[in-house]
Amino acid sequence: LLLAGLAVIACQDSPGPIDPDDGRDLTSARGPDGRSGAPEQIGLARAIAGFGGVFVARDGAPVVYLTDPGRLDAARGPLAGYLQRHGLDAAQLRVERAAFELAQLDRWFLAASPALLSQAGVVFLDLDESGNQLTIGISDPGAERAIRATLSRLRIPEAAYALVPSDTLEFVETLRD
Repeated sequence: LLLAGLAVIACQDSPGPIDPDDGRDLTSARGPDGRSGAPEQIGLARAIAGFGGVFVARDGAPVVYLTDPGRLDAARGPLAGYLQRHGLDAAQLRVERAAFELAQLDRWFLAASPALLSQAGVVFLDLDESGNQLTIGISDPGAERAIRATLSRLRIPEAAYALVPSDTLEFVETLRD
């Protein structure tokens, strides 16, 4: 009974963003093809010039990143169905200037994943739609130089990623346990 209760708690969705500075993104987990986990948003990137991602702000309003915020009216059409499927009001849509297009971030994510996730000190790599960047969790500040060198070798600009302190992942039990 205790294990069943823990399983229910572990499987519940978080009620909101974990980081108070970030909104929640609207993407699923990593896809079976290893993509960044943003298949719907990658589809939007094909339909919207300069699309940098969409997320829900802390106040519940949808926010879209565009490299040219003046193109918001052109983006509203392709975004309308997406927002509706996620229970969001397109009339509340806000725009922020994107430094990077989501398609570019996705390419960098795919290039960086094998190189970084096999590197000592890297805990996770995320394509963060709410930050318009890659977020890299590091457990060892001493590994930062090597991580930055890897990213530089992959020609990923410093402005496209954030290194954040993170505890190492420790697997306590598996379903087999």
